[in-house]
Amino acid sequence: ACEASFVASQIRQRYPAIPYSEMAILYRTQKTGQVFQNVLRQWQIPFHIRGSCRKPIRDVIALLTCVLNPKDNVAFQRVMQCFGLHSQPPVRQAIEQAAKTNRIQLFEAAELVVKFSKQSERASKLTKTQLNAISKCLEAIERLQNRAPLLRLSELIKRTIDF
Repeated sequence: ACEASFVASQIRQRYPAIPYSEMAILYRTQKTGQVFQNVLRQWQIPFHIRGSCRKPIRDVIALLTCVLNPKDNVAFQRVMQCFGLHSQPPVRQAIEQAAKTNRIQLFEAAELVVKFSKQSERASKLTKTQLNAISKCLEAIERLQNRAPLLRLSELIKRTIDF
C-alpha cells in the first residue's frame, strides 16, 4: 500500500496539469492491481481498468524500452523472445557475433545481419524465414520509434500493448 500511496501522491503533486485519462499505471499481478485500485479510490483519483494485458508486462516494457533506447541490449533480447527469435541459436549467434565483431549494440547488429544477408544470400547462415522474422522485429520497433515523438505517452503505451 505504501508504493501505491506514493504513486497516488505523485500523480496529484507532480502532474496536476495532466488529465488522468492520459496516465497509466502498469502492474504485473492482480494483487498489486487491487492495492492500487483501493488507494486510488481513497485518493479520489478516477481510474479505468483496461483488463488483463494480452502480453506480459515485461514484454511491453521491453518493447517500450527499445523504442526509446534501442541501445538497451537486455530489452532487445526480450523483444527478440517475443518474436520467437532468441530461442533460435543461429539467429542469436549471428546477431551476437555481428555485435561483437563490429562493437555495436544488438539492435544495430540485427539491422546489419539483415542488410548483409540481403546483399549476399549465399553467405548468410540464416534461412529466409529467420531473416524475415528479424526484419519484422526491427520494423515493429522502428514503426513505434517513428510514431513516438508524435504521441502522448499514454497513446504510445496503448499502441505498444496492442502491437
